[in-house]
Amino acid sequence: MVKEEFISTGIEKLDTLLEGGTPKGFSILILGGPGSSIEILAKQPSSPTELAKKLNTTVANVSQQLRLLQTAGLTKRKRISQLKPGKPRTQFSLSDDYALIIIISPDFAKKKLIRLTSEQKKAVKKWLE
Repeated sequence: MVKEEFISTGIEKLDTLLEGGTPKGFSILILGGPGSSIEILAKQPSSPTELAKKLNTTVANVSQQLRLLQTAGLTKRKRISQLKPGKPRTQFSLSDDYALIIIISPDFAKKKLIRLTSEQKKAVKKWLE
């Protein structure tokens, strides 16, 4: 029996979720295009119901995405007092400022998720303008 090799993602909680990291020879990409849950959460905290409406999908689908993001430490969950009956009681937001750095060249490829300091965030925003 051949034992599968795993490579760390660099995110301990995500490695645990993936049972050891990324299988050697495979890539895993967590991202979102325009209107993704990550982009929406970057703009404002939202409940699973609010995200499902904005993304035109089910609450179950959004909840699964949020569990993965929370396990990886990328989002945080906050219970809010219920102001009106039937209103959401849980909101999710991004846990911190991050940048996913991917370098690809003919003889080198590397990716790393880094937590940004406020100075780094300013520099990255300026660089991306």
